[in-house]
Amino acid sequence: MNRITERYQIEGQDERQRVFNRLVDIQRIDKGYKAVFHYEGLTFETEAFRTVDETLRDFISQLQRSGFSHLRARLNFRGERYLAEREPWVNYPDGALQKAGRT
Repeated sequence: MNRITERYQIEGQDERQRVFNRLVDIQRIDKGYKAVFHYEGLTFETEAFRTVDETLRDFISQLQRSGFSHLRARLNFRGERYLAEREPWVNYPDGALQKAGRT
């Protein structure tokens, strides 16, 4: 059973250097968590990971490998609860995850 456990707001530039702002769903699945993101006809989906943090890092790495840049994320929903933009932004410097061996 897949259910959305968290939703993150993602901002940055797409592969054509257009600014975007969308939500990515973190789903609880049998083997852990996965991220699902739709953007202009593209779908990004991660493998299963043990933690939300690992899932989000893999998702950001996928976007970066696809030419997305200047990315940052902020937790907006935990379950049904809207966090009213109280959570801090986390910046993901371009290429930092690949350089750290987290691709």
